Amino acid sequence: MSGGRQPDAAPGGQPSQVLAEVLVPNIDRIDQQVKRTRESQLDLAQQVEALNEALLHLMSNCQTHPDFETYLIKLNTARRKLTQISTCVNSTHDRLTKLSATINKETAWRQAANAAARTSIAPAVS
Repeated sequence: MSGGRQPDAAPGGQPSQVLAEVLVPNIDRIDQQVKRTRESQLDLAQQVEALNEALLHLMSNCQTHPDFETYLIKLNTARRKLTQISTCVNSTHDRLTKLSATINKETAWRQAANAAARTSIAPAVS
């Protein structure tokens, strides 16, 4: 028996194929969720910016000068947090994309190796 043991194949295919069948749909689902999150974050960022501009405009045109400074600080804090979350979502998405590509490459490589092994084995002579 050789030193390296191959994992047992699950019903329906090779281990890498089964792994790909399980992971790829989940990765695709998460990818769609990340895209929706990105769109939502862009919309939120635009709304925060519009509110910030409206408050600044109100402060500059108002005679009594209401104290919006604390709200502007909170908006800027929210904008920074939004940027940090966006960065995190983008890096997670990049990792998922790389993982999906790696799974696809590994599956294709194993399928090619199995096909080559099947064609190179000579039939047994009785």
